[in-house]
Amino acid sequence: NFSVPEIQTIKFGGTALDVKVASLPAISRDLTDRNRTSPFAFTGNKFEFRAVGSKQSPAFPVTILNAAVASALQDVTAALREQMGDRPYPSDADKVAVIKRFIATTKAVRFEGDGYSDAWIQEAEKRGLPNIKTSPEAFEQLLNPVHSDMLTKLGIFTQSELQSRHLILQERYSKDLLVEATTLSTLLASQILPAAFEYRGSLAQTVQVLKTIEGEEASPELTALQALTPIVKDLQAAIAHLDHVVHKMHTVGDDPVEEAKFACAHVLPAMNEARAVADKLEVLTADKYYPIPHYSELLWF
Repeated sequence: NFSVPEIQTIKFGGTALDVKVASLPAISRDLTDRNRTSPFAFTGNKFEFRAVGSKQSPAFPVTILNAAVASALQDVTAALREQMGDRPYPSDADKVAVIKRFIATTKAVRFEGDGYSDAWIQEAEKRGLPNIKTSPEAFEQLLNPVHSDMLTKLGIFTQSELQSRHLILQERYSKDLLVEATTLSTLLASQILPAAFEYRGSLAQTVQVLKTIEGEEASPELTALQALTPIVKDLQAAIAHLDHVVHKMHTVGDDPVEEAKFACAHVLPAMNEARAVADKLEVLTADKYYPIPHYSELLWF
């Protein structure tokens, strides 16, 4: 006779999943972030890099993560040696004391709420955590002595290697934004605006024809034309402003750091402004005139 394990109702108890099967141990429940929109999610006991760009590599971020882990292990080891004193092996009490110490010192960075909400931004500020909002500011962290000393002491990078990577990241950022801004300006001026002009012309012609027909009402077409016209003007102004800041960026100089700061402070907002106006124009322009798929259509998947 073979004994068949009795399967009962699965129970969720705290952080463990008890499947009530005698031959299986309790399964730990994963209470960490499973949000698939995160490009860099911590899931259980690992970080996941999702949707890495074609020219991007996770190698450098992985290096930094491993360096942080190695540095933390060194700190834990030093604390444990200090706690155990002259004894050859640490006791359980020594281990618990060190664990308590690190739980207390890392309290500010541990958070199990919604990390995507504005509430967490405010909470992080209360905890004294940095809120880095721009790429140039993030790149500067490589030269922050707190981080650079860790990397150099571990023998992973030299100071000159960190400075080199910092400059490369800043230069790549500014040049990428420059290419994107130039492409956006060309797209808007050569495709989006002509489509709006053509649609305006069609509306104006329809209004003119309807006015010549006795009893026909042209107010609907006229209303559409009047709504379209100011947005077309706004887009022309946005393109002109974008071209201006792109031209001005060429005069900043050869300092990659200053170029990146200028691109972040001026070029990127000008791109966002032009895009916002084009989005308004998109929903008012007839499909047959608009040269690219509507953004709203791309959301249906």
